[in-house]
Amino acid sequence: MVGMDILEALARTVVVVLVLWPLVVLVARRRTGDHLGEVDTLPRPEGPAGIEAPDGAYDPAPVQPEDPAERWVQAG
Repeated sequence: MVGMDILEALARTVVVVLVLWPLVVLVARRRTGDHLGEVDTLPRPEGPAGIEAPDGAYDPAPVQPEDPAERWVQAG
């Protein structure tokens, strides 16, 4: 019967997915380093100019004035 064949194929598909999914998750975790307990593998973003970032990095870049004449005075 066609209906039983479809149900049998669907049951086999579900079993294969349930068996293979943990293996897929395990491989993905090993590739990303998640199995080592690393929470954040990306570098932290820099904070705004003159403000200490959460990881302790400091951006010493001064804030540039809006007026071009003031920039020339500061450069000179």
